[in-house]
Amino acid sequence: MKTEAPAPLLSIIVVTRDRAEELRTISLPSLARQDTRGVELIVWDASEDDLTQKLVEAFAADHPDFAVRYFKAPRAGSCAQRNDAVRKARGEIVFFIDDDSEVSPDGVAALLDMFARQQALIGGGLPLDYRWPLKDGRLIGRTHRFTASLVTTYNKVFNPWPRLSGLFPAIPPNVPGPVDHLFGCDMAFRILVFRDHVFDERLQKFSGYGLWEDQLLSYQLHQEGFMLCIADKGFVVHRAGSGDRGGKSFRAGQMDGYNAGIVWSACVFPYVPWSIIPFLWSRVGFLFVVLLPCIIRPWQTIRWSRMAGYLAGLWTFAVEGIRGIKSGVSNESLRPL
Repeated sequence: MKTEAPAPLLSIIVVTRDRAEELRTISLPSLARQDTRGVELIVWDASEDDLTQKLVEAFAADHPDFAVRYFKAPRAGSCAQRNDAVRKARGEIVFFIDDDSEVSPDGVAALLDMFARQQALIGGGLPLDYRWPLKDGRLIGRTHRFTASLVTTYNKVFNPWPRLSGLFPAIPPNVPGPVDHLFGCDMAFRILVFRDHVFDERLQKFSGYGLWEDQLLSYQLHQEGFMLCIADKGFVVHRAGSGDRGGKSFRAGQMDGYNAGIVWSACVFPYVPWSIIPFLWSRVGFLFVVLLPCIIRPWQTIRWSRMAGYLAGLWTFAVEGIRGIKSGVSNESLRPL
């Protein structure tokens, strides 16, 4: 008598597009080194070629004890691909990583242990090391310290009330314990979350790979009273692979401007109407950041194009809000599911 294999405890979902090299060298090798089996890997691929499909098929053949499932994405975009992929997940827990995320060998086991010990936990992640590639390794420490000091100063001046401006810290959560949001390259949820919640696809309006959809969903869960936590074991290194999936120049600027408005309206406005003041002040600060490179290198038209796109994105959000008010659409109805 034929019996069905038991359902996996955890589904690892990787949404990707034209990043076969990152899969080959970063994420897939780290998954092959996991201490835990009984999980499935879903690769949801929107690539224009078949390199990723061939790579995943070869990986599956080399690791027969690993349940690998490949899907060609009917829709491209980080939000749409995640929303579609999660419908195919068979695990009780879904773990999203990026194609350039490296999971420590004990990472999956640490996640499963954390969810098993905390039955009230709805979402979580592993301590996250967010690294950007630098050509000179000797500069890493000094560059990171300098960048961190600039970000800290910027936030003190232009974003002193981050929860009222609808923006999230640029530093990823990497200390074990409760958190109020998660990063998309390292986040896990109980599958039941997606009965009533989705990644907000408005955030990919100007670019296939959206911005802040991961933090928005997790923060809204936190607002609703659900528990999020970072595990006390394991880790993920996000190696920020080559290429800019957020788009170039004008469209990347549009995404920055438009998405900031969407996040603010979804996270804050229904609760604190006067938060438009810190929101607008934070946008002034970001405009300064975008304008500064234009002043330093005025001959580089790509920088002016990004600034114009940023203003266009903010304008688009404002126009949509005005139209909604005129048509009687409340801000509450603009919130994602």
